[in-house]
Amino acid sequence: MHTTHVWVDFAEGLEDKAWRTKQGSVQLLGAMAYCAPQQLSQCLPKVVPKLTEVLTDTHPKVQSAGQTALQQVGNVIKNPEISALVPTLLMGLTDPNDYTKHSLDILLQTTFINSIDAPSLALLVPIVHRGLRQRSADTKKKAAQIVGNMCSLVTEPKDMIPYIGLLLPEVKK
Repeated sequence: MHTTHVWVDFAEGLEDKAWRTKQGSVQLLGAMAYCAPQQLSQCLPKVVPKLTEVLTDTHPKVQSAGQTALQQVGNVIKNPEISALVPTLLMGLTDPNDYTKHSLDILLQTTFINSIDAPSLALLVPIVHRGLRQRSADTKKKAAQIVGNMCSLVTEPKDMIPYIGLLLPEVKK
């Protein structure tokens, strides 16, 4: 069975009304980060937004499972600079109203010397995208700078392809 088929099954579980089904789907998605990081990287552009959505679920155990699963995605990041920023990035994903600007500031202060992998992009892009959509011109400018820096550090263009449609219209504004 291909990872994309498994992902579709788990995505359906995330839509279920029963909290235990959601929780189980989230836990299995997080565990997949360790089992098949290469295959999961193809699904991460869809997985991370779904995991972020469950952070606001009404059931605390589903929220907790979402936090753990995002941490598991963060644990497979190969880039040491981004790996060190996972707690900050998770705050930006968990509480975007309070931590998007902070996350962008931390990213701009970081000197990157290693290439950015697919799991890194999966955590970075939602925060950068939110920054590009903020009202503040300063926040938009910071997010646009990060997009430029990010693109120069991606060594596998196929990793960036899923995000172009999301980021390009915002950068053009």
